[in-house]
Amino acid sequence: MPDMGYRAEAMSRGAAQRIQGLAGDLAAVMTPALNGVSARGLATSPRSARGIIEAGQDRQAALDELALRRERNPRIDQLTRMAKLAFGTRYAAVTLIDGESQWYKSAINLPDRVIPRSLALCARTVQQDDALVIEDLTTDPRSPAPMLEYGVRFYAGVPIESRDGYRVGALCVLDDQPHAAQDFDLRLLQHFAIEIQRELWQEAAAVE
Repeated sequence: MPDMGYRAEAMSRGAAQRIQGLAGDLAAVMTPALNGVSARGLATSPRSARGIIEAGQDRQAALDELALRRERNPRIDQLTRMAKLAFGTRYAAVTLIDGESQWYKSAINLPDRVIPRSLALCARTVQQDDALVIEDLTTDPRSPAPMLEYGVRFYAGVPIESRDGYRVGALCVLDDQPHAAQDFDLRLLQHFAIEIQRELWQEAAAVE
């Protein structure tokens, strides 16, 4: 009788190797997107160096200027799904943060709903210079209860900016298991965020 434990372990190793190979291929393809990108930021606009967004009204104005539709964008959905597959997580999303709430431009395996900004992990992401990684939400007292109730344990997010450098949202990958930050290539996550950012800008330009 076949050793099912051995087969399961072999399948797990094979899946991990495929994911690792996919991540390497994506990094090679998307490296040109990093041209002109600072070591800590995602955009080259003058306001990127400001770090934390100065005021909520500035971010809201930048989001309004993008004039983004809430309808799904197939290309952004594709990139979001690719990020989920590359990191092997259960969930992934592109979020946009307005004055009082967060809404999803793209969401994989997450309920597509508007949530208060005070309960949004991505609202913390847009307020710092680099990626936000929470290895285990159950050990972070600031973790919002709805995310814990939904079973989310791990979060990694990087900001997405408007064309003039205001952080208006984030790309994030999430999982129902805790993970160590060093196991995740945040540079690759930034690759995806840059591509999604460009798609958002193109969408905004198309409706101007």
